[in-house]
Amino acid sequence: MARLEESNPLYEAFDLFTTKCLIRDQSLLWPDQRLWNLENLKELKRRFIDEYIEGSDKSFTKKLDIQMDGASQQLWGILADIYYVYCLPSTAIKLDTKFGYVSIASSKGGLIPPSKQDEIWNAQKCGFVHTGIKYHLKSSQFRLIIRFAIYIKESSNPELIFNSPINLQNALDEIINSISSKSERAYDMRHAILYMAFPDDYERSISTGDKKAIINYYGNRVNGELSEDLDEAIRQLRKVLSEEISIEGRPFDFYTDLSHEWKPSRQTPAVPVYPAGDMDEDDIDIKRSLDTLNHTNNAIFYGPPGTGKTYIANKVAYQLIQPQLSKRLSEAAVNIQTITDLTFYDILALSMYLEGREKSYSVPELQSQRLIQTRYKLRPVRNPKENIWGNLQTHTSTSSETVKVSRRAEPFLFDKDSQSRWLLTEDGAAYVEDSLSDRLDFIRRGPQDHYKPEQFIKTVTFHQSYSYEDFIEGLRPLPPQEETDQILYGVVPGVFKEICTRAFNDIENKYVLIVDEINRGNIAKVLGELITLIEDDKRSGNENVMAVTLPYSGDIFTVPNNLYIIGTMNTADRSIALLDVALRRRFAFVEIMPRPELLSNEYVETEEESLSLKILLTNLNTKISKHISRDHQLGHSYLLQIAGSPQEERLLKLEYIWNNQIYPLLKEYYYGREDQFAELLSNIISAEKETLEEEVNAFEIAHQTGEQLVFLLSQL
Repeated sequence: MARLEESNPLYEAFDLFTTKCLIRDQSLLWPDQRLWNLENLKELKRRFIDEYIEGSDKSFTKKLDIQMDGASQQLWGILADIYYVYCLPSTAIKLDTKFGYVSIASSKGGLIPPSKQDEIWNAQKCGFVHTGIKYHLKSSQFRLIIRFAIYIKESSNPELIFNSPINLQNALDEIINSISSKSERAYDMRHAILYMAFPDDYERSISTGDKKAIINYYGNRVNGELSEDLDEAIRQLRKVLSEEISIEGRPFDFYTDLSHEWKPSRQTPAVPVYPAGDMDEDDIDIKRSLDTLNHTNNAIFYGPPGTGKTYIANKVAYQLIQPQLSKRLSEAAVNIQTITDLTFYDILALSMYLEGREKSYSVPELQSQRLIQTRYKLRPVRNPKENIWGNLQTHTSTSSETVKVSRRAEPFLFDKDSQSRWLLTEDGAAYVEDSLSDRLDFIRRGPQDHYKPEQFIKTVTFHQSYSYEDFIEGLRPLPPQEETDQILYGVVPGVFKEICTRAFNDIENKYVLIVDEINRGNIAKVLGELITLIEDDKRSGNENVMAVTLPYSGDIFTVPNNLYIIGTMNTADRSIALLDVALRRRFAFVEIMPRPELLSNEYVETEEESLSLKILLTNLNTKISKHISRDHQLGHSYLLQIAGSPQEERLLKLEYIWNNQIYPLLKEYYYGREDQFAELLSNIISAEKETLEEEVNAFEIAHQTGEQLVFLLSQL
């Protein structure tokens, strides 16, 4: 039993409505007038339902005035009664507002409403639920009351419908199921009518979602089969829970007493890194991008946030290098992969082991070994011999009689014989066999493995503090080579120089550098003198090849023509027009715009609403383009994350993506433009202002969850 003692005036008022209006044709507010006859109701239906005014550019009141133009006093009297019944459930609508609704409808029909002192207004002081934005739009709720009244009048035995809860429920469900549009079915009013008519048999909830959540949480408490009917299932639950829950002086309430248990927690769902839609090599954006890179090695993918620019860049990069993935590793590639991430003393020890662990070597002989050569191609030094000599001495065995250097560092791997030739000690050989066994196995297998994408694709993200030293080369602290507190600095290659060196030493294969957020970096600062070298015709192997001497290392440097540079930029952050002119001239630009068609036939379904993701994105972007610019539209990848989820998870995903990704972005876009933001939700804002009789914050209204969020987004 969910009856509230304090709501008895409300139950009595609704009972008067059913008896006087629906059964006897009388008015609730003017009992001496017979307004609720079938003829009047059908005329009201023609005006209010059959000739309903679509669109959100007019408020409910303005539409009502148009629909009721020339209407009789009797029709306005029925509307005043409907306003009264509509307001009964709500604790959110003020008493003065409720009185105002009835008074306005009455005055337009030339009628005088009961005074505020009349007992009939006591029921409006009760209420049992805090109504939300969907309820405050009024139109679907009014239409259900009109349809319900006509259904009763056309029934052969109206009293029978109100004789039992199940009869009334069946009647309402028959009416609702006859309405084709989910959003027009007014489930909230259906729930309210059932509760007001039979408070001992229904809960004070007007939300289908809440009822389902209660059943999902407590359903396992019922022994035996739980009814498929939502309301009957809750009756079963109440019966079981009443034996477990004791509240002094009253029955327990699912909201007041138990909502902390069954209300679903709004946990952050996992969302995929990349869009979950069907975007592959046949995708139109990927095809356009690949076609562009058939003509140039430099391209920037630009567009609004969420259009999948980084995703497309990765897909395009993979397509560029895919043919070479079927090849076996070349010897040069094996050498590079063998020494990747190894310290120089590791490389020395591994090279000496492979060339002959029992042999001794002069420094020039070591310099000529293939792993050492590969290391210097990737990381050149000004004096290789000194570099080799220094590392050998630092890691010489402490028992050596030929090396007199006092400062040494573990691991101790080398020694020098009386002829000044270097050898790998037994400890050094054991170190290689133990610590570098995976590299030994790899290089002994030779060119048998196939290439992997990460060997050819490198990604970097620009930011405001990103520098030439990060991208090309610069002085950086070196790893300590011996036990000393002294910090040593050396020239360290940056991301761009490293991938260029790899490409130079593997000219048969393509390499790709993806620069994410390329517009966030200071291009002149990051590229320096290399801005010219990246041009297609200035690269090595081309007619107008150019080279520069790098300022830190003194190396002669050119850009290989088997390296592709793909940048991405968000046009909401910075317009192309503001990019460095030198950068614009050296890159081709591929626009990646929102693709609503990728969301075709994708919906978020609830019991009461059906939200088309395609229509949502289209409507949002139409208004953003009008208010801000086309560069600030929302990309499809936001909603593709929802489309890629099972239907039962979509509502929670929608809540997360809207409230944590899209909504904050819109607040930023519309900062200082609240009036324009309110235009996105114009019909909802006007309904809230009218219903609550106070100023409402459009940004606060836009932050919703559950069915209210789905409804709000369907109104955009």
